[in-house]
Amino acid sequence: MDISLLKLELILSGLIGLIFVLDLLSGSKKIVRYAAVAGSLGVFIASLFIRQTGDAFAGAFISDGLSLIFKSLFLLNAFIVSMLSLGFLEKNGRYTGEYFTLIFSSTLGMLLLASSGELITFYIALELLSISSYVLSAFQKSEQKSSEAGMKYMLLGALASGMLLFGMSLVFGATGSLKFSGIAASLSSGSVPPIAYAGIVLIVVAMSFKIAAVPFHMWVPDVYEGAPSPVAAFFSVGTKMAGFAVLMRLFLTAFGNLRSEWGILMAVLSAATIIIGNLLAIPQTNIKRFMGYSSIAQAGFVLIGLAMATVTGLASSVFYLAGYLFANLTAFGVIIIVGSRVEGDNIDDYSGLAKRSPFLSLALLISLMSLGGVPPLVGFFGKLYIFVGAFENGFAWLVALGVLMSVVSIYYYLMVLKRVYIVPSPDTSPIKLTFWEKASLSICLAGTLGFGLLPLPLFNEILSSVRIFLQ
Repeated sequence: MDISLLKLELILSGLIGLIFVLDLLSGSKKIVRYAAVAGSLGVFIASLFIRQTGDAFAGAFISDGLSLIFKSLFLLNAFIVSMLSLGFLEKNGRYTGEYFTLIFSSTLGMLLLASSGELITFYIALELLSISSYVLSAFQKSEQKSSEAGMKYMLLGALASGMLLFGMSLVFGATGSLKFSGIAASLSSGSVPPIAYAGIVLIVVAMSFKIAAVPFHMWVPDVYEGAPSPVAAFFSVGTKMAGFAVLMRLFLTAFGNLRSEWGILMAVLSAATIIIGNLLAIPQTNIKRFMGYSSIAQAGFVLIGLAMATVTGLASSVFYLAGYLFANLTAFGVIIIVGSRVEGDNIDDYSGLAKRSPFLSLALLISLMSLGGVPPLVGFFGKLYIFVGAFENGFAWLVALGVLMSVVSIYYYLMVLKRVYIVPSPDTSPIKLTFWEKASLSICLAGTLGFGLLPLPLFNEILSSVRIFLQ
């Protein structure tokens, strides 16, 4: 029974082993690349059919509707990024096997995080994700920016890891339990000792680093700029979703009795993250730093749902993350393709893109407008659900702030689109796309448009899973 609940994790581990063996034995890097793409697609499809729920290993591993939704999103992210990585690996393909091994190892850490039921499992899964991510960010070791990004990410990540361990030790000392259920029972049995509050604050600080919440966001623009573009795309969605997945489980189960206290903390973090992320995106001239600050602002909107600590709030946050996956990967897909053609990442490099590639310019338009919350795209309904829930739960001030900052975000997204559609470029040569580039962008666009036109089926599925989770 315990092993059967880990089917997805075991299948992904098998794929990691297969890629490793193929890289050793095969003389063709192309075989490794296509095996990685096909394998990641296979694991994602398996996640849609593997719906077994229950507890394993004495409650250390939990499989429920919420974790299964997150796992499907993690695996979809890995599949799309694998396709977007093919062009990059054709030029930098010496370490193809190592690249996909690290991508899938990070994804394995995300799967385990979503199902963590106690603190040690949580920490080990987080370290598996983090260590793989540090190496990925410095993957282009011959590039100074990439090495610098890896070093900054590792040092700040080590600091956050230390804070997390210290916070866990304080919570364990206060409650005498490592399991989330045991911690919840201890905190509800009487007055909460001050040491437990100190531990919770340290855990919030450490996890704020992972989700890039202000003021723990300083690593994002530098890492996004220095890391290879497919890796930045992977980070922008995967690590953020993984952080929110474990935060939801930890704070709604282990610390569920303290919702009124940490709900206010999350609301303050949300406000600061939305403001700083949006305002600092305006003066950026590098497209990857620009998207880094945009992703910080998006994390602030997701935090609104977590601050509510209700069924509707959590479901809205998960739906927002699903829409964010499609829209953000669409934008990064365009960045990867354009960057490989013009050998640059400046926003000015996108001047005249509409004439060079109408498809790419349309994809960028749809993705940025979805991130800004323009109807009828999926980003609009993500924000709508969050704002309605926040207003009903007494966070009207946060809704007003979110609406105002959404208008600001549309302004700076339009500044990029102005270059795409209005500013001319001296280079008018057409940009031709490969099959894999068209396929990855088409999948992302289908999700951005499809779940925008028909949001209710996905939202209702998420809502039912969250309702069972909170029972």
